[in-house]
Amino acid sequence: TSGVCFCEEYVTNSTILQPAATVSDLAFVFTGLLICYLGSSDGLNCVTIRSKSEGQNLSSQNPFAVKNSPLVLAYAFIVIYMGPGSMIYHSSIKTWARHFD
Repeated sequence: TSGVCFCEEYVTNSTILQPAATVSDLAFVFTGLLICYLGSSDGLNCVTIRSKSEGQNLSSQNPFAVKNSPLVLAYAFIVIYMGPGSMIYHSSIKTWARHFD
């Protein structure tokens, strides 16, 4: 192997050199899917933002609180990508794989 990583120690004689770091990257995929759900369809109804003083809906002022916002979906896909990208690096610890982490 090559490259420097300051995470867990390598598991020698294994296909996945850093199993805990590799498996924990699934949290990125789960979180990205949750962002997708909350940012589209009816998932947004549970995170409606209201002003306490005026009682008005602030969703129109916050691009992250707009249903099916391209910004929310782009953010979700970036978070989802971080999971497999980081898994590639932590399973192989190759210098070229650092670009995915």
